Amino acid sequence: MFGLLGLNGAGKSTIINILAGLCLKDSGTVKINNYDIDKNRKKCSCQIGIVPQEINFDPFFTPKEILEFQAGLYGIKKKK
Repeated sequence: MFGLLGLNGAGKSTIINILAGLCLKDSGTVKINNYDIDKNRKKCSCQIGIVPQEINFDPFFTPKEILEFQAGLYGIKKKK
């Protein structure tokens, strides 16, 4: 488990967004558990979990619907 601390503009959100695949990096190499994010995006995504500070779900969904949606992002079928 990691926590990122730093001043405004230090790049905390940027590194989290790169790790999560939400934005592309300009250069360099990033590995998660020895998987390169450019070569193994799906494996990297399965290796991490990000808990944002803000609420980031639609309050009109039930908890089950939210879980089904999130699981679907990783290819997990509703039935499973």
